[in-house]
Amino acid sequence: MARRFLAILCVLLFAGLPLRAEPEPGRVLVLGAIHKDLEGRYAELRPMADYVAAAMADQGITRVDVMVVEDRRRLARMMLDGRIDWTSEGVANAVYLQEAAGAQLLVRKWKQGTPQFRSVFFARADSGIQALADLSGRTMAFVRQDSTAGHLLPAAELIHGGYRTSSLDTPRQSGPAGAIAYAFSGSEINSTTWVHKRIVDAGVISNVDWETPDRVPDFFRKDFVIFHQTKSMPRAMELVRSDLDPDLRLALKETLVGMDRDPSAAAALQAYQGTLRFDELDEDNLETMRQLRSTFAQLMLVN
Repeated sequence: MARRFLAILCVLLFAGLPLRAEPEPGRVLVLGAIHKDLEGRYAELRPMADYVAAAMADQGITRVDVMVVEDRRRLARMMLDGRIDWTSEGVANAVYLQEAAGAQLLVRKWKQGTPQFRSVFFARADSGIQALADLSGRTMAFVRQDSTAGHLLPAAELIHGGYRTSSLDTPRQSGPAGAIAYAFSGSEINSTTWVHKRIVDAGVISNVDWETPDRVPDFFRKDFVIFHQTKSMPRAMELVRSDLDPDLRLALKETLVGMDRDPSAAAALQAYQGTLRFDELDEDNLETMRQLRSTFAQLMLVN
């Protein structure tokens, strides 16, 4: 009876007191990526996610999750739905995410220490090809449909130059008279091999790949000549979803741009595709992106 009285008394005493408020849930950022090796890419991104979570704790960020998906369509859907806040992509996928999800450019990424890259058109020195005009009626190798320097950038250069192009099912086919016919090789080493073995007349890869011996072996290079190069553009960029909180967007930008001055960020940067630093996209780069965006989008739609 005494116990029951005490219980009722406690209820009466505390009934009028406000309940203690539950702590506000922390804010979570989600870093997304596209890769077939989901676990491997997750491991590469985890150090960056942990660094940003710690650096943005004063913004109420309690953690940064990592979400790796297999294709850019799913990444776009998840950015539209607000399930992915931030991602790191090359120009081709950046343009796709801008078109499909309204993603916004944040900063330039110095991937593998390189801020910019360009496309390098090359042929055998004995081919007689010395300029883009000499490609008419010839065949060439692009790398992959979604490759920026190995397809989209050089294809845009040809389109803007008024050249007619035609796709081939195999590199040994012939294209229409007067057109520049192309086939996709699948890799940089395949492109350089096709040109060296005269399967196609010319190829195009990035200037970074041009300097890489396992993609352009020395015994190939001595027989090649570069006959044209495109303007340079950012090699990779960070993007955020269009409706990300402006304060978080600014804080993330400042965090990334400041990483190269923080010794504790070195491991995260290295794991993040050998990134040297992040910096602002200057007006020249933004203008290049604006000029090429519609052409890139059309090429990706066609292919």
